[in-house]
Amino acid sequence: MSADFVTTLITGGNNQTREQWTWNKVFQLLGDAKPKTDLVVINSKEIMAQEEKKSVGIEHSRKLTKFLKEKPFNHKVKVGLILEAQYLTIEAQNALLKTLEEPPANSYLILTAPKKSSLIPTVISRCFVTKLQNLPIDSYLYISEELLRLLFDRAYALDWVNGHKDQIETREEALVLLEKWEGELRQQLVKNHQKWAVNAVVRLWETRSVVENTNVNIRLAIEEWLLKG
Repeated sequence: MSADFVTTLITGGNNQTREQWTWNKVFQLLGDAKPKTDLVVINSKEIMAQEEKKSVGIEHSRKLTKFLKEKPFNHKVKVGLILEAQYLTIEAQNALLKTLEEPPANSYLILTAPKKSSLIPTVISRCFVTKLQNLPIDSYLYISEELLRLLFDRAYALDWVNGHKDQIETREEALVLLEKWEGELRQQLVKNHQKWAVNAVVRLWETRSVVENTNVNIRLAIEEWLLKG
C-alpha cells in the first residue's frame, strides 16, 4: 500500500458503506487467522452511547496514539480505526495531529466521516482523502457488517459471545448460526476471493464439525473461531 494511504480519511457514501470500505482495507492489512491484537477501533457512536455523551473525548485519541507507537504483536503493521470521526471533540482531533503528520513506523490510521468539512482543517490536511460515491450498498457489502466486526474486532467478538449466549446455547441453535455465517462468507468468496475469507471459511468448517460431532463447549468453540478465524 502506498505511503499516501498511511493516514486516510474516508468520506461520502453513507455510514454503512464507509464502514464496509474501511473494514475491507483492514482485511488487506491484517487479513489472516491470527488474533486481532494489532487493531484498535474507536466506534464513535458506540462510545457516546456507552458514556451517555454527545461527543468522543481526548482520552480515546490518546489511547489510540499510544497503541500505534507500540510494535506490532502478530502482524507487520498496526491499524487504528476511528469510525465517524466527526464526533471527536476539537481537543480529541488536535491530539491526533502529530500522529497524522508523522505516523509511527508500521502503522496505519483510518478515519471515516460524512464529508471533509466534518473535521478540522488541520486533520484534513494530514490525510489522504477518499470520497465514496453514493452507490448501492451491494457495491460494497458482501457480508454483514456484524460478521465483519465479529471476525476482526476482538473486543466486539468477546462482548458479542457473552451477550448472545442464548443464541448458541444448544447444538441446533449453534449450527443454524454457523450455517448462516458460512453462507455470508461463501458469498464473499464468490464476489471477491480474499485470503481472510478463505481462512475464515476453513476454520468455520472445522468448528461446525466439532460442534456437530463432539461434546465440546459450544460457546468456547465459537469464541475460538471468531478470535482466530
